[in-house]
Amino acid sequence: MDVSEFFGKNAEKYAKSESHAKGADLSILISNLPLKKRMSALDIAAGTGFTSIALADYVSVVAVFDKTIEMLEEAKKLFESGGKNNAVFVKGDVSDMPFLDQTFDIVTCRRAAHHFHNKIQFLTEVKRVLRKDGYFGLVDMVSPENDDMDIFNNLERFRDHSHASAGTAKFWKGAVEGMGMRVVFSEVYPETVSFEKWLYPVTENSEDGESCMRYLEQNSKRFKDLINYDGGSFTKTRMVLVAKKVEP
Repeated sequence: MDVSEFFGKNAEKYAKSESHAKGADLSILISNLPLKKRMSALDIAAGTGFTSIALADYVSVVAVFDKTIEMLEEAKKLFESGGKNNAVFVKGDVSDMPFLDQTFDIVTCRRAAHHFHNKIQFLTEVKRVLRKDGYFGLVDMVSPENDDMDIFNNLERFRDHSHASAGTAKFWKGAVEGMGMRVVFSEVYPETVSFEKWLYPVTENSEDGESCMRYLEQNSKRFKDLINYDGGSFTKTRMVLVAKKVEP
């Protein structure tokens, strides 16, 4: 199942996700971006538009960019219900975005980069479309630094077959700095989640839900060490990172 198929099927469920709508990572991201009314913003892999609409309160225009048309349709509904008209909705792929060089003051990507197979190409595109002195804000789950067998990412793939890989916090900071951008803020924070909450929008009694539980139980000792798995809940870690594009 590819990204568009998974999210097309689950678009309405993500539109109702309290975690995506009101997660602490959203307010942390917004509060650490120097947003001004004169600015233009691009929200990459915007999904149902929760980050986009948060940006829309502060900037002149937001490009809501996603690969899945059903997600963009849900984002349009969100903007319409909120009475906001300062957005454009664009379908496309993160590896080859249809925007001119140095178009945006702000670029964001929240809870999506683990779906990208070529993260360096993604960052190359981010830097290309950012204006000089523009800011990039990234939020995503991160893998445990000591997960030598990659079992955390394997678990995520059982839940969501479009999951590519969640990078570690060390990877993201190094990759962003390697692009010539300066990290101005980064925070890694843990959240204890129940199995049911983590699994959403997949259900526990589905084939994928049962596969996830089997994998957790088969590797319970490793997961206890990596993510504090206790048989019913575990720790999921996210990173919020903000970087400035600095020209030499």
